[in-house]
Amino acid sequence: MSTPQKLSPVEVRTKEFRRVMLGYDPKEVVDFLEIVAKSWEKMQKQEKELLEKIQSLNDEVIRWRGKENEIQKQRERLQAEAGDIRERAQAEAQKIYAEVEQKAGEVRDKTEAWLEKVLTEVEETERRRNNFVTAFRSALDSHYELLKKEDAPWEPLSAHLGSLLKGGPTSAH
Repeated sequence: MSTPQKLSPVEVRTKEFRRVMLGYDPKEVVDFLEIVAKSWEKMQKQEKELLEKIQSLNDEVIRWRGKENEIQKQRERLQAEAGDIRERAQAEAQKIYAEVEQKAGEVRDKTEAWLEKVLTEVEETERRRNNFVTAFRSALDSHYELLKKEDAPWEPLSAHLGSLLKGGPTSAH
């Protein structure tokens, strides 16, 4: 006889027993074996369905694990891309910052040069003003001296010319 695990419903149905005089009623045995075979058949069918379901679920688990691996790889790829984007953005920001610093330096240098030029022009203007004031004062002083001499007794020009024409010196008063 086969082991119970490998016993099929057909084996249960076709099993032949020895006949003995005081043994079991063969019809009862056959009826009972038919019930056992049907029950066994039903259990094998359920087992087959369950095994198919298990296989289907295992296939689904494998499929989901594959998707999970794909998602993990995509996540890692996206994180790497995000890192690259972040690095490029930082490099671009540093480049822009350096350009801004350079332009600010150029503006500062131009402004300082302009201020230096303006200061030089202001100093030159002050020097010219001082020269003008000095020359003007000198002219005023010399005119004042002339005016002071005119306050002295005045000799008419005709008398002064007359004495010069006569060849004699003029007398100063």
